Amino acid sequence: LSREFARIKKLVEGATKSSDAWRTPTSPHVTAELNLGRPLLKSTLQVSDAVRDLEVLLDTLPCHKPDALEILIKLIRNYTETCGAAYRGIVHPGPEDKTLCSVSWLKDEDISRFLKSLPNWLNLQSQKPLQRLGRPLKREDTGEDESPEEIRQRNIKEAEILLGNLTEGGQHEIISDLQQLKSLGLLQESMEWFAWRMLQIANKSKRYSNDTNANLLSDYTKTLNDLSVEFEELANTCLLMLHLEVRVQCFHYLLPKNNNYGKTKMSSQDPDPRVLELSRVLISIDEALNSSLQTRKIKYIFEGLGYLISKILMSTIKQMNKVDDVLIHKMCRNIFTLQQTLTNITMARDLSLDHARNYFQLFFLSPEEIINEMFEKRPDYSKVEITAVFKLICHSRGQHEDVQKYIQRLSDVFGSVELTV
Repeated sequence: LSREFARIKKLVEGATKSSDAWRTPTSPHVTAELNLGRPLLKSTLQVSDAVRDLEVLLDTLPCHKPDALEILIKLIRNYTETCGAAYRGIVHPGPEDKTLCSVSWLKDEDISRFLKSLPNWLNLQSQKPLQRLGRPLKREDTGEDESPEEIRQRNIKEAEILLGNLTEGGQHEIISDLQQLKSLGLLQESMEWFAWRMLQIANKSKRYSNDTNANLLSDYTKTLNDLSVEFEELANTCLLMLHLEVRVQCFHYLLPKNNNYGKTKMSSQDPDPRVLELSRVLISIDEALNSSLQTRKIKYIFEGLGYLISKILMSTIKQMNKVDDVLIHKMCRNIFTLQQTLTNITMARDLSLDHARNYFQLFFLSPEEIINEMFEKRPDYSKVEITAVFKLICHSRGQHEDVQKYIQRLSDVFGSVELTV
């Protein structure tokens, strides 16, 4: 038994310590044989094969089942540590002083707890292959169908929380190497699948029980279930990391640098270079993840991105010193470009960016016209958002003394709206 364990341990070490252990996927043929929608890490499958060798020992050496299970658990526990180290290697490739913004957010318990409480995350959990083994769903693992308005409010809330957690003037470190993102996707799929494999073994180990070793094997079964949860949690971490990283990329490219909005004359015919770069990056990320992640997970990563982009673009007017028709046309062109990009990725028109376009088109009106429109119909924007518009319009037109007058009238508008609600 010890010789067999030494052989299997050597196989596992060879699989996990090779230079491409966390980059090489299973072949299309093997992926199809496993009936999987996306490939796994080749090294994960090799570890699974080694585990299967130990399962054979459990069947062929009935007198040594406790010893074989002990070896099995030791091997799997070591693998959890190896996978955790691999994840850290992917998200911390450089110096510690350049921690990724998405990693920092994921470590924030409030943000992590909030994301895991949302219906889109809960629905994703309820679709996991773990359920094929009959693990009962916890109440918090199930999400109810959402109405379009509930989806809108949820995405707006997430955008506001992330925008509020940005470090003022801080650098937003991003993952610029697509291979890192692809590796995260492969690791996510592999850890989720391996968690399922652990449940398979745990369920099978129940059959090894007899009157003399029932308590001992029950402990092993519980340990295997606990290890399955660890792999599942690492898979969740990878997916949340990708969800947040895509959003950090939006902040990185869209937030103004050096307060330079409106300082230079620009042609309105072309989008800003950074908008074009973000479009290219988002498309590249989508293509990279499509080869490593299931469709429902990619949907989770990109869903609601339009609301965030809308909020970011609308927030940029606070950095503008002056606004004119050229700048507004430029912003509308930026919005159109990003809307087309998201449509190409999600295969559905993103209406949330219409909200941002309509917001910037308010600058074509006078404060009086905006107020009159708001009296006629329920305001689409908050008092703070409209106040920012008034301040910038008045500043651009040299009407500084009129700002407070319009803000007061705005209070009257929102007061009347509150009375009619």
